[in-house]
This record gives sequence, structure tokens and C-alpha cells, in this order.
Amino acid sequence: MQINYQESKSVIEAKLIMNLGMACRLALMPNLMKCPTVRQRIKELEDYLQYNTCTASFRINYVEYSGQLNDICCMRVNCANKIRVYRTQQQLMPVIHTCNRINDWRNRQLSMQGVNHG
Repeated sequence: MQINYQESKSVIEAKLIMNLGMACRLALMPNLMKCPTVRQRIKELEDYLQYNTCTASFRINYVEYSGQLNDICCMRVNCANKIRVYRTQQQLMPVIHTCNRINDWRNRQLSMQGVNHG
């Protein structure tokens, strides 16, 4: 992730946390720390924390305390800026909705024809 230095610290931290939370939500492994995508997002956040001081809000929520990333996982940052994420709830499968607009349009046309002829 490229960092735009004109953005505020809180915005940068929020983006990094959001990316990590999304990676955790999409991870299928029970142990989040073994997922390659989650590990990559953790590394991005650790690199940011290595060269920047975190905001007070970040420190209160995550440094030496476990804070919620989303409804299924938490994050904790130790004093050496090493991050651990873990599940708080077991998620069966990530829910990803896809849409086929052509089939949706055809189904809508068929249902309208059924209404007109009924």
C-alpha cells in the first residue's frame, strides 16, 4: 500500500486496519496468522508502525489491549509493534454476493410477462 503523506495519521491507520479486517473476514483458515493475505496486511501495518507513531485512538484500542477489527476477529499490538490477530467467533464461510445482470434482466422480463398474462 502506498502512503500519501498528505493524509492524516488517523486516515492512514483506518485504511490499514480496514484492509486487515477485510483480509481476516475473507480468510478461510481457522488460524488467521497462517493466512498469506492476512500476514501481508499485518506486515503493512507493522511497517507503518515501525516508522510512525500511532495516534492516541489506535494506542487506546490496540496497543497492549485486544481491540475488535470486525465482528469475527480482534487485534492486539505489543510494545514491540508486533501484531497478533485471532478469531472471536467462528465464521463458516465468507459471504460474497455476485450478480449476473443478464440473468437478472431475463428473470425480471419473465416475471413481468407472467403478471401481464395472469
